[in-house]
Amino acid sequence: MSILAESVDYCRKHKGMEVYAYCFMPSHLHFVFRSSNGDPSGLLRDFKKHTSKKIIQTIEENSQESRKEWLLWMLEKAGKEKENINKYQFWQHHNQPIELWTNKGTQMARI
Repeated sequence: MSILAESVDYCRKHKGMEVYAYCFMPSHLHFVFRSSNGDPSGLLRDFKKHTSKKIIQTIEENSQESRKEWLLWMLEKAGKEKENINKYQFWQHHNQPIELWTNKGTQMARI
């Protein structure tokens, strides 16, 4: 299972994510989801934190990764540009959420 799929599963089980659809692409991803806790921003924050830690750990521990030093250098360089980043920055800080509503008036979030 991929790290992204594992993170979706983690958020479903532990963070109240109700997933209706998702699509992973090489440079970004899309979600149609609802936060059963009423906190879609916090849920997305937790998803990004969980995935970034796992992906960076995978890069660091993979001796077969030929771009390992370059990848970590790029992530560290991006992290130095932001005051609130300790070391590496994996995700961009902005999202483009669009609120969706069902015919029943139930709110969902698309990120």
